[in-house]
Formats: sequence, structure tokens, C-alpha cells
Amino acid sequence: MPLGSRIVYPVRPRPRKQFPRAARWLLSAFALLALAAAGFWYALNLQQLAIDRIEVTGMTMLPVPEIERVTRDAIAGVAWRIAPRSNFFLVSSEALERELRRRFSIIERADISKRFPDRLIVRIEERKLWGIYCARGASDAPERCSYLDTRGVAYEELAHVEGSLLPVIYGSRPVLPGEPAVEPTVLDFYRQAGGALSGLQASILSLTFSTSTPEDVRLRLAEGWELWVTHTRPVGEWQSVLATVLGEDIGEKRSRLAYIDLRFGNKVFYKYR
Repeated sequence: MPLGSRIVYPVRPRPRKQFPRAARWLLSAFALLALAAAGFWYALNLQQLAIDRIEVTGMTMLPVPEIERVTRDAIAGVAWRIAPRSNFFLVSSEALERELRRRFSIIERADISKRFPDRLIVRIEERKLWGIYCARGASDAPERCSYLDTRGVAYEELAHVEGSLLPVIYGSRPVLPGEPAVEPTVLDFYRQAGGALSGLQASILSLTFSTSTPEDVRLRLAEGWELWVTHTRPVGEWQSVLATVLGEDIGEKRSRLAYIDLRFGNKVFYKYR
């Protein structure tokens, strides 16, 4: 009987296809990123994290409702088209301070702080009034006047200053609200000159800078005449000279004076009206 034979090949198990490791990491990272983005979007749109309470303190001139209105307007709307700008984490204290100072030139400083989760505290420091600054241009141009604070910064424009009880400084340079108008040293000079003149029964109404030599100023007195001096020199240098001239040379003709020029030391010039 013939012998049979065959070749038997073992069946090898076919390996299962697997995603490459890099692809698995990429899918996992994408899933985590999508989850984080969804959580971020949810937090930004959460009503409990929207600024709802605004506390304003420190004003004496500005009304509280007006500050609140401007603050709410500044954080209204949508940021990046995905979240309200009033969200606690999106509100910028620095941007709010800039906006308040831009809208209200009387504000010298605005300290803005946030309290989690929905509270905004606005502390306002207003400028301290010193007097008035007016810019005089060409003869046919109207004066532009603003209030002046104790640092020499102009704020809040005025229509006119006729009959003002505040000290007035006239210059040739127009300034915008919030810009420096005069140096603080000029305000110190005005105060010192006023103190010196009060001892001579005189009071200052205004100070006008010379257009040719800015160091020279004209002090307009309540009696109707002017005193021409150099504001960079100490007041004491001309105070005694003025007292001597008024007492020995002018005397009872003081009401007829047009001006006294004290810019040249002991050499004094004066003129009657």
C-alpha cells in the first residue's frame, strides 16, 4: 500500500493593526485641549463670574451714578466674540483707570481693584482746585480757559472767567484738559508774592506771562495797576524795594499808577495812568 504524504503549514495568527503611538498621543492631546477649551469657555460665560457690583468712593464733585455708568459702559459687550467683557478675569483695572481719566479730567487718580467673584471697587482721587489758566492767542482769537489744580495741570474747560474770585494765570500756550499748564514753581511764586503784597495792602488778581521773556510776569493787582517782576527771582529781592518806592516816591498817588517795573534790581521804573 503506497504511503501518502503532505506538507502541513502552520497557520500563523495575523497581527491586529494598531494605531501608531504618535497618533494616540495626538488624539489624547486634542481631546484634552478640547476639554480645556470647553471649560475655559464655560468659566468665561458663567454668570456668577460677571462683574455685577460696583462700589465707588472718594468723590466730592463727580456724581457716583455717572462714574458707575461709565464703568459699566467700559466693560460692556463681548470680547473675542466668545465671552462677555464683564467677566471677572477679563476686566482690566489699568484700562478702566485710563478710560475714567480720559472721560473725567478732574480725576487725578483712580485706584481700581477686583474682589472675587463679581465685585469691583473704584476709589477716585479728584484734583485739588488752585485757580484758572487761560491761553491767549491772537488778538481776534477767544481765550481758552480751564480750571487749574495744585500741580499746575489744567482740567475742565470754562466758558469765561469774568468776575472770577479765583486766581488766574494767563499764558500763550493752549493746553488740553489733563495736560500740564504751568510749572508748580510758578504757583509757589504766586503764593509767596501774594503774601508779600498783603503786607503792603495789595492783593493779586492775575499773573500774565511775558510773550518775549517767559521768566518775566505781570501781576495784576486789585487796585488796578500792575507789578512787573521776574518769577525766577526770590520775592524778597524786590519786596523791600517796592515798599520803599510806594512809601517814599509814590505816596498818595498810588491810585493813579499804571505799573511798577521791578525787574532790574534797585533800578525801578513806574508810570502813572
